[in-house]
Amino acid sequence: MINTYKAALIGCGKRGLGNARAISETPNMELVALSDPSAENANAVNEECGSGTTTVYDDHRKMLEKEQPDFCAICVWTGLHLPLFRDCAEAGVKAVFLEKPMAGTWYDSKEIARIAEETGCQLFLSHQRRFNHGNQLARQMFADGLFGDILRLDLYSPCGLLDCGTHTLDQAFSYLGDEVGVQWVHGAIDVSEINELFGVPEASFFSGHLMYDNGILGSIFCKTFPGQDHWTGLKVFGTKGFMEFGWGGDVSRYTIYDQPDFTPPEIDTDTDDPLLKSYESIVESMETGTKSPLDYHNSLRATEVIFALYESVRINRRIDLPLKGVVGHPLKEMLGDA
Repeated sequence: MINTYKAALIGCGKRGLGNARAISETPNMELVALSDPSAENANAVNEECGSGTTTVYDDHRKMLEKEQPDFCAICVWTGLHLPLFRDCAEAGVKAVFLEKPMAGTWYDSKEIARIAEETGCQLFLSHQRRFNHGNQLARQMFADGLFGDILRLDLYSPCGLLDCGTHTLDQAFSYLGDEVGVQWVHGAIDVSEINELFGVPEASFFSGHLMYDNGILGSIFCKTFPGQDHWTGLKVFGTKGFMEFGWGGDVSRYTIYDQPDFTPPEIDTDTDDPLLKSYESIVESMETGTKSPLDYHNSLRATEVIFALYESVRINRRIDLPLKGVVGHPLKEMLGDA
């Protein structure tokens, strides 16, 4: 018999609203409380997703103590992920859904993982694109060997390496089966323009290479650049064919060399609600203990690659994995007070 889980939301901005909607629509989850320093934001989410009856707090600690939720969604700026997750785990919350990216430093990312491991609090990251119907079909094409032996992957992210690159790296890992690791990375950067995304610096352009354990060479491109012909997702080059995938697994250009009449499977966009499917997966994992595709171990793998790429830029060398000697954010350290 599936339980009904008391759910709470920390952070009532745009992403918080989207998560509140998904929680409210998920069977076996009941949204019981919201927390945000802005009463205006919290009340707006309450009116739309809680019918005005969900309890609103301006302090998440008070909410955790009073409501004792089974589950919390954390939708706040990146630098707050570690302290808020720690508070949830110490309060006895059974499971947490954390907005990407995992954290703003490599230390914080590893500390979040350590707390999840030691407390037993189930941790899920918001790589909800795994549940797009197109990505499900893409994973099947990879599993069926449609492309033969994979020779190269080109990865694309329009919004920076850390904040959005985590989606693209996670997409590639999921296509390869999640068991494949990375041997080494090497990065290059353009710092002529630095933007802050949720309190963390992102460069105007980043490119790099990564060598997967199975010998596949990956190239990654973040932000826009002259001559760019692909924006999000990845290109796969194999011995049997080539295909371009968007973030949702949507296919643009393709060719399968021995199947000239091949057309990709049709994507069902009418029922494509990856965030709702994420929450259904979380409920299943909470109930049965089975590993969700959103499990934090998958996110930690992508996060390690990101900070390794930044460290490669900082020291002008190739970085072998596992990543060692990195604590903070190499880009911030490289920029200093600039």
